[in-house]
Amino acid sequence: MIKRNIPRFWLICLMLLPMIGIMLLAGCGGSGDKNSWYNTVDPTMGGRWVGSWSSLDNTGENQIGVLDMTVVSPSGNITGTIASATNLAPANVAGSINRNGSYNVTYTYPGGVEENLTGTLVQQTNSDPSLPAHLVGTITKKVNGITTGTTSVDLIYQTSLQNQANLIGHWKGDWTGVDNSGNSSGGIAEITVSSSGSLSGVLSNGITSAPIIGAVTPAGGVVAKYTLPGEEATTLTGAMVVQEFVDPVSLLVVRYLQGTLQRSIDGVNDGASTFDLLKQ
Repeated sequence: MIKRNIPRFWLICLMLLPMIGIMLLAGCGGSGDKNSWYNTVDPTMGGRWVGSWSSLDNTGENQIGVLDMTVVSPSGNITGTIASATNLAPANVAGSINRNGSYNVTYTYPGGVEENLTGTLVQQTNSDPSLPAHLVGTITKKVNGITTGTTSVDLIYQTSLQNQANLIGHWKGDWTGVDNSGNSSGGIAEITVSSSGSLSGVLSNGITSAPIIGAVTPAGGVVAKYTLPGEEATTLTGAMVVQEFVDPVSLLVVRYLQGTLQRSIDGVNDGASTFDLLKQ
C-alpha cells in the first residue's frame, strides 16, 4: 500500500506546484495593486467642496477664510482657490488627497510666499440624505516649509456646480443673523461681484451701515469683512449658491444669491448670518 501511494503523492505535488507558483506571483504583485488602490480616492469624495477654514498660528493670531477645491476621482488630485480675510485676492491651490484622507496642498497668495496645508480630512455624511456631506479636519499649516500653526477645515460638497459668470453682477436683499448668545440681527445687504471675483458693497443693520469687501470663488465660496460703527470687525465665510425662479406674473427668470455664512470676530466663531439677495 505504501509503495503504491508514494508515486501518487509526488504526482499530486507536481500538479500543485504551478498553482502555488501562480498564487505566489499574485501575492508579490498584490502590494503594488494595494498601493495603487490606497493612493486613489473613494468615488464619493470626487467633486467640488467649498467652505470655511480657520487657523491659529504659533503666536496666537487667528485667521479665517474660504477654500474652494475640486477633487478628481480616482486620482485624488486637487485644484482650486483659497482666500483669507487678510488676503482677499484668491490664490490657486494644487495638491492631492488619498483614500485614507491624507491631504496635502500648496498655494501662494499674490506677492506672498508658498504656504502648505497637510494632514488628514474626514468625510462626514448627514443622517438626512438630502443634506450634503462635509469634509472636515484640523491640519498643519506651513509657511516656507516652517510649521506656523494649525488650520481647521469644514468643506461642504457642492451638489450643483455653477460658474463665475452666474455670480457676477449686482445683488441686493435681506440678511438675518444670530450670534452665539442668541441675539438676533438683520438688515439690508447690497453687493457687487466683479469678473475677477472681488466683492464690494454696503451692509446695513437698519440703524447704521458699513462697507463690506471680500472675495468670491467660482463655486460660490465667500470670505468678506465689515465693521459696523461701534462694533468689532466681523468676517463672514462659507458658501453661497445662485437660485433661479420663474416669476409667475412676468414669466421672467429671477436669480437669487443665497447662503448661510459663518460669522467670526477676531477669528472666533460668533454665530451665522443668512443672505437672500436678488439679482438687480
